[in-house]
Amino acid sequence: MEQLFRKHYLDLVRLASLWTVNTAEAEDVVQDAFANLQLSEISSPLPFLRTVVANRARSAVRRKNSERRAIDRLAAAPLAGADVSEDPLAAFDRALMLSIRRLPNRQ
Repeated sequence: MEQLFRKHYLDLVRLASLWTVNTAEAEDVVQDAFANLQLSEISSPLPFLRTVVANRARSAVRRKNSERRAIDRLAAAPLAGADVSEDPLAAFDRALMLSIRRLPNRQ
């Protein structure tokens, strides 16, 4: 396992970086893939790692894009009962907290 890590870690980080464009996030994706490999009994570990890295990196990008769209929607939504003299950032924070409280317990 250690030899596999040393030999392919950088290539896998580069692969993840193609999607995430963030080295720290790419490294997290690769480390997570290696952790999954340790929990699995895989006969061909490198193809498994590449698949996991690609899927997790794409998921991270989708999640980030979804979060960005939600924040944009919240920022653009008129705030019901908002005081026009209220600081826009404070109003946004209040609206965000209200939205979070309305979420179901399990998401």
